[in-house]
Amino acid sequence: MPKISVIVPVYNVENYLRACIDSILNQTFTDFEIILVDDGSPDDSGRICDEYSSNESRIYTIHKKNGGLSSARNAGIDAALGEYITFVDSDDFVDIDYLMNYYNAFNNYDVDIVHTGLRYLPSGKELKECFPVNKVLSGIEMIEATPELSKNIAIPFSVRYCFKRNFLNNNNLRFNENIKYAEDTPFNIVAISKAKSMICVDSISYNYVSRINSITSNPYKPTMVKDSNYIYLQKKMLSGLLKKNRFKFEKDMNEKHINSWLPSCIENYKNSPDGFTIKKAKFLLSVDFVQDGARFFLENKFYNRKLQYLYYRAIVNNSIFVYFFWKYGDIRMVIG
Repeated sequence: MPKISVIVPVYNVENYLRACIDSILNQTFTDFEIILVDDGSPDDSGRICDEYSSNESRIYTIHKKNGGLSSARNAGIDAALGEYITFVDSDDFVDIDYLMNYYNAFNNYDVDIVHTGLRYLPSGKELKECFPVNKVLSGIEMIEATPELSKNIAIPFSVRYCFKRNFLNNNNLRFNENIKYAEDTPFNIVAISKAKSMICVDSISYNYVSRINSITSNPYKPTMVKDSNYIYLQKKMLSGLLKKNRFKFEKDMNEKHINSWLPSCIENYKNSPDGFTIKKAKFLLSVDFVQDGARFFLENKFYNRKLQYLYYRAIVNNSIFVYFFWKYGDIRMVIG
């Protein structure tokens, strides 16, 4: 049985897939399996998967009907045999010490989750570890030690984590296949909330490549508002588990959703085929993260001028005037 299972969801990546697989095969740590999950790719990706799996005993290919990233990752988890499970996106690549860093952490500490940093490409910017480094804590204790999670981008990117397989299976942890936007985040939130032990190691060996034609760069995401609200509710659940720094966590959470996610949802609606309609504005006004965020800012007087106060009041009162401001105004006037 391999020590580590590396799950690689594959969809429409024929130009990048070989570099991804080769980077995993080139690891200094060799006791691993690669599970390539061909999620119904219409290009040559499926054939490339079969080519590699026929030539390398450590590679196993699953071909399935297209179901999205979460579905592909779940299929990989179900098939994995390794003691530990990690994920690599098929248009990214890893440094030669990527798996060794994870294995050493698990070998030195008996934990449920290992967390690392990553490197953005082509910019080269590094997203460093944001939890306490080389210190074993429960997932909740990690959150309490770093309550400003959104500001530090602590939760997203499942590729920053390696999980003990028994931990995932014993807690029935799988990706929500109904979530199509930022699907990593709710999975990671629940995993962290259930982890009895977790460690963050000082390592940056994952290369996250931003590509213009990637799925995440598509201008319109139909489920963004619904998915954003689901993620908010998962964070709210996590907040209820905290004994320390809950207020700091909630302040950071609401600032992220009102000042970042809400403007993104507005722009997303503007990119929809039928444009930003009053019906969409009413739905956006009604969702939890918008209403809760505005109330939180009002109750705690997190506004520094009258315009901000009036904006949050208008949201809480479901004023249709908010729609015209969202559509024609500049939201930076109030969130800055």
